[in-house]
Order: sequence, then structure tokens, then C-alpha cells
Amino acid sequence: MFGVLPGIPKTPEQAFAKFYSENYSLKWALDICKRTPQLVEVEPRSVEVGDTNEDGESDATKAAAQIAALVEEQRTRAPTLTVSELYSRFYANPANKKLVARAHGRSSPSAAALQGEGKW
Repeated sequence: MFGVLPGIPKTPEQAFAKFYSENYSLKWALDICKRTPQLVEVEPRSVEVGDTNEDGESDATKAAAQIAALVEEQRTRAPTLTVSELYSRFYANPANKKLVARAHGRSSPSAAALQGEGKW
């Protein structure tokens, strides 16, 4: 399309340069834009996606490691129990509910939601 007829610019860049040089309103508008102080930041503050823990380890991984350490501690207290039995007891204990939920990457539901008292 460019450069087909005489006097028509051959490239888009040439077309813009010609339009810009002949159009005072465009020059004036662009000049205003350049002189106006920037009121909004256009640079992103963070480009991280997903897990943004500083050490690179996910919360679930940390919770699983904490559970493993607690189970190992229980193993020294009850050497006759198997590791599987110790994990079963740990998971069955209501006091460990939040840590287990973190290890599996789930948020624990509220008591009202479990009892069906919420609005549907």
C-alpha cells in the first residue's frame, strides 16, 4: 500500500514523519504529553509470579518438614511404633489440624462452614 502512488511515503515511518511535519496539532499534543509530569508509575513493582517466599521454599514444604521433624521427635519417645503409626496419630490429633492443612496447601474451613451455618 505504501509507495504505490507518487508522493505517498514508502514506509510507515516515512508516513508518520510526513504527517507529523505537516500537522501542528499533533506536534502540540505530543509536546504537552512530554512536558506533563508523570502522575502514575508505569514500571511494575513486582514481576514475581506464584510463590514469592524469599528462600524459595513453599509454605507447604516448610509445613511438611515441620511435621516430619515432629514425627521424628515422637519416634524417639515411642520407638516401638512404626513411622506410619506415628504419622497416623499426628494427622488424627485435632491440635495439628492447621499444620496438616498447610502441608497439603489447603486453608482450613471455619467451624461454621463445617457445620453448615453459612449462607448458601
